[in-house]
Amino acid sequence: QLHYVDNTAWPICTKRDVKSMSFTFLAPQAEIDIFKASRTSRYVLKIPVLREATYYLRTVAFPITVITSLSFASTSIEDFDDQVGFNARVLLTTVAYLFIAKDVTPESSEVTMLDVITYGGLLLNWSLIMIRFIVFSGRASENFKNLE
Repeated sequence: QLHYVDNTAWPICTKRDVKSMSFTFLAPQAEIDIFKASRTSRYVLKIPVLREATYYLRTVAFPITVITSLSFASTSIEDFDDQVGFNARVLLTTVAYLFIAKDVTPESSEVTMLDVITYGGLLLNWSLIMIRFIVFSGRASENFKNLE
């Protein structure tokens, strides 16, 4: 007997009959393997499930994108220290949000689009901080040469 709960992060896949507009669950597949040498057996039950993508986009990807986009606001800040401080705070906010969001997302050994979005945001924040350092060090070396 299959107990099914709707509106979860992992709903069971359904197959849709287009002509009658009815939905049916895809049947679970059972395999029984018997190993003669070790006199053991294995029962494998495969249930097709579908990840609810909009849930993860709404709870993880969208907030990370908004937080990361704040990094571009540092271009309007004149002082170098304030720019780096602002970008560092945005970077730390992103890391803190990822610690919270890791409890919501399922573990997977594959690289998903959600991983690309989250780590892309971290890389963008870090690269903006490095660009600020490179630009500042170039200005500082020019000012040092002008003093000589």
